[in-house]
Amino acid sequence: MVSQGLVNLVRRGLTLLVLLAASSAAIASEYHGLVTSGGLPVPGATVTVTQGTKKFAAVTDMQGFYSFPALADGSATVDIEMTGYAQIKQQVAIAPNIATGKWELQLLSLEQIRAQLKPVLSAGITETQ
Repeated sequence: MVSQGLVNLVRRGLTLLVLLAASSAAIASEYHGLVTSGGLPVPGATVTVTQGTKKFAAVTDMQGFYSFPALADGSATVDIEMTGYAQIKQQVAIAPNIATGKWELQLLSLEQIRAQLKPVLSAGITETQ
């Protein structure tokens, strides 16, 4: 026969586990989205989420999707960058069951792209005999 003390101990342990599981689910949420340009997916775009001093980065896949599996609930800044496109930076609220982020990148003009790129200095070419 099982003692009443053991039964109470098991009940308390199970209650504690349920509370911990519920609180951790409320603390972190999944955040995912889609990056497009002209309605087409943009693979290879860098998506950075900043929450306070913490930064998380992901790269869009071939269909333009990105995912962050466990971000703290609350305010965050989403920053999306891709060479040749205008940067997007916007505040979002991370929460359980948040809608999929949908971002439309705007193509830069050739002049804007040239201004954005930083030239890399290379060593001079020398001829040896």
